[in-house]
Amino acid sequence: MRRRGLIPSARVLGIDLLEPGERGPVAVVTSYLPVRVFAGIEKQDPEKQSLYHVFQHTYKPKLHWAEETIGSTVAAEGQSRILGANSGSALLVIKETTHET
Repeated sequence: MRRRGLIPSARVLGIDLLEPGERGPVAVVTSYLPVRVFAGIEKQDPEKQSLYHVFQHTYKPKLHWAEETIGSTVAAEGQSRILGANSGSALLVIKETTHET
């Protein structure tokens, strides 16, 4: 945003404290990584450490900028099964492309 001359800001509209319910999946994430940069990443266990932790501590790419789009869609059968939602439920879609130097 700053590169575009915009000033990022936020405003708190409200805060609620809630007790967590039963844990379940809340996202379906698909990542596409260039093998020339992340060779051997399939040997990492993403259930034991986050992908970003692996990036930072194993591969150390020089990230330069990212582009993100946010939209919506409806859950397809496979997604709804994974998320425990009804087929056709509204989903938030976030696509991010990160570029290295």
